[in-house]
Amino acid sequence: MYFWLQMKCLTVRLAIVSTKLSIRRALLIRKARWRVKLVRAQIKARLTKRKAVKAAKDLIIPSLPGVSKLKLPEPPAPHLLSSNLPPSDSEIILVQKAIREAEATESQLKQKLVERIAAGQSSRGWETVTRHKIGQAARFIHQHKGILSPIRRIPLEILQEIFIWATPTVRVHTRWRPISELPWEFAQVSQPWRASALSISMLWNHLPAIQLKRSRAKTRRQVECLNELLRRSGEAPLDIYIHSSSFEGDTHPVIDTLVRHSERWQILSIDSTSFAIAAFRPAKGRLSSLKILTLQTHSRSTDAMPPTLDMFEVAPQLRAVYMSGHLPDLKLPFSQLVHYKERMVTTNRINQVAASSLLESLTILELSDDTIFPDVTIPHLVKLQVKFHYRSRTDCFDHLTLPAIEEIKIVSWGGNLIASLISMLSRSDTPCPLKTLSVRTESIEPDNLTTLLKLTPALVSLDTTIPFFHADIANLATREGHQPLVPMLETCKFYLEDVATRQTTQALNDLAASRCELANDSAATEMLLPGELRPLKSLSVYFDGSPWSHLQQAEFENWNATTTIMEIPEIVTARPARTKAFNRKWMERVGAILDSIEDFPLEDPNDVYVAGIHFSLKHLSEMKYPTVGRKCFCRRAKDILEKWHPLFLENLPRRHWTFQGPYSMVYVSGSDPIRTSPDALDIVYGLKDETTFPSVFWPMFMSHP
Repeated sequence: MYFWLQMKCLTVRLAIVSTKLSIRRALLIRKARWRVKLVRAQIKARLTKRKAVKAAKDLIIPSLPGVSKLKLPEPPAPHLLSSNLPPSDSEIILVQKAIREAEATESQLKQKLVERIAAGQSSRGWETVTRHKIGQAARFIHQHKGILSPIRRIPLEILQEIFIWATPTVRVHTRWRPISELPWEFAQVSQPWRASALSISMLWNHLPAIQLKRSRAKTRRQVECLNELLRRSGEAPLDIYIHSSSFEGDTHPVIDTLVRHSERWQILSIDSTSFAIAAFRPAKGRLSSLKILTLQTHSRSTDAMPPTLDMFEVAPQLRAVYMSGHLPDLKLPFSQLVHYKERMVTTNRINQVAASSLLESLTILELSDDTIFPDVTIPHLVKLQVKFHYRSRTDCFDHLTLPAIEEIKIVSWGGNLIASLISMLSRSDTPCPLKTLSVRTESIEPDNLTTLLKLTPALVSLDTTIPFFHADIANLATREGHQPLVPMLETCKFYLEDVATRQTTQALNDLAASRCELANDSAATEMLLPGELRPLKSLSVYFDGSPWSHLQQAEFENWNATTTIMEIPEIVTARPARTKAFNRKWMERVGAILDSIEDFPLEDPNDVYVAGIHFSLKHLSEMKYPTVGRKCFCRRAKDILEKWHPLFLENLPRRHWTFQGPYSMVYVSGSDPIRTSPDALDIVYGLKDETTFPSVFWPMFMSHP
């Protein structure tokens, strides 16, 4: 009972704190908005004041006694001053003449002003009147030069082309386009621009993201806006994206409006429920322009749906289909598909889609573990991506033949599918055209990787789990007979789940020495002579950011601590939890550690590398901490590193493996340009061009294009 009361009190306290924070955040947001509104109002008030002062001067100064009126030519085309219409040839001649006369008047006034000021014969009132006349002449010239602006005379076709190129691009994998990205501004400049923008159907055919509203009033306004966009898009093919996570009706006014224009659908993306997909059944037989179809659901609502949906079965131009989620059984024109992607779909359509002789890319994600690809040849398949739910069968690819395959990405968290890949590639054309191979699997049996690479002499990029048998890596560095393995290889990556063994580390160093240090003479040609090798442009290992990565670097570089610098405790570079006052004990501890490092007589930089102190000092030097004693922490850390830099530079020729972000370590060859650049010390501290998270954890991002 007491524990329950404690938990209740804690829950109430947390709720109170959360409410206070929410109120404070809302007040801050409201204050920021009012501040922005106030600044805008102040700017608007200043501009209005300037206009009022200028208008008052234009009225008052010419009416003063003794002030002569400014003699400027009459505007030859006054209707052009209040519009953006292009001038005719005769109007251009008249405007140019008026500008020359106004410029002559302005020049005379300026010369007269300078002469009288130099002679001391001017008064303050006369100078004010004269400068006002000069301003009037300058405004006349500026206004009439605007009439002659080339942008007024741009042909309609070129202006429309500019509008199309200036329209913001959209991320293809999301299809999301907010309504604010529509080219409204093109139709709000002038009447000619508006007429031109409204006549370009391609500006309006990519509809903004459509959400199926429940409110009748909102739906009515949405339908009105949609009808206007459909009217502006003319007969152009439509790009449609529908997003609605909770739709469960049989139909919707928005869907009915879109179905009436189904002959114009070119790209259709539905991210909703199965009910929303079924609501498009009236479009059956009217999809003559559909080329790309994307269907994605997030809920298990297939029980209440018809067993089969066939509205997309007849679509003569459909070439790409992307499906994800729990979908009902869909009939699709598989025989004509060129690109197909499927993720977490309950029914297995591999046998159907593999029957397409036109297929060029195939992506199957979250595949059930007992799946076996059918006994079929896909003659034009260039790209294959497969991700099993957990563990693949050892014979999953044994019956598949891909004579034109160039890119393979396979993920199986359990088991070993390399033997099945070998079986599949052995039936490809000789030589196999595979150029990119990425495999993430639990383990690779001895000699499997070597056997696989013997079948792929054209391989350019290799990304695989580190082989269990270090001889597979050594075979990449040595020549078997007279023909080396994968002579065209340029990029090689290995994924580590733990610190590599000493034999594997040595094999990676041998691979780097034999392939990364090659001269670039043979790289200039596409064809290699028998026995030649193309130098590796990139050799790297990557991991999940584990703390043992520094131990792996020490293994690569063969570092051994020779002094007691390892006894110096690691610097805690994170700020203390307290925000109003720094933790004094923490500051004293860091200060004492810096005192120990400053007094340490460093002779071998390997001692620093093994301890990893240079990383802590580098991080500390880039932070802003308060001053304690003699200097602030960041300045003291910088001084220590600057004192060590000569030793680092002297040792640099013996450094080869450096970090490229927290997830990757890359080999730096002896001829790499960074060694002679001002950023040479990046080899010690880590390269600035860090490896991105998606490139390391690519199995998580296979659903993206």
